[in-house]
Order: sequence, then C-alpha cells, then structure tokens
Amino acid sequence: MATGKNIKTYFDGAWHDDDAPIMRAADHGAWLGSGVFDGARYFDGLAPDLE
Repeated sequence: MATGKNIKTYFDGAWHDDDAPIMRAADHGAWLGSGVFDGARYFDGLAPDLE
C-alpha cells in the first residue's frame, strides 16, 4: 500500500494526483477476490466462521 502525500495513480490513460479509486463493487476483480476468499475458508467439509 502506498503511503505519503505524493501519490500518483495511472488510470484510464491519464495520471491522477491522488489515490484514485479504480475498482468498484461490480468490477470483475472484486467478484473474483470474493470467490477466492470463500473457497479458502471452506476446508474438509467445514466453514468454521459460518454457522
């Protein structure tokens, strides 16, 4: 994670002078990350954090 006050983000063909949000809830990467998390916590027929 970038920290500091001099943050540049390249997105959509241009440079932005801040930490521009580039992923929203409906983006493909957000859905893939959710599936990986759910699959990783399910092991040996159990999902210990779900009842």
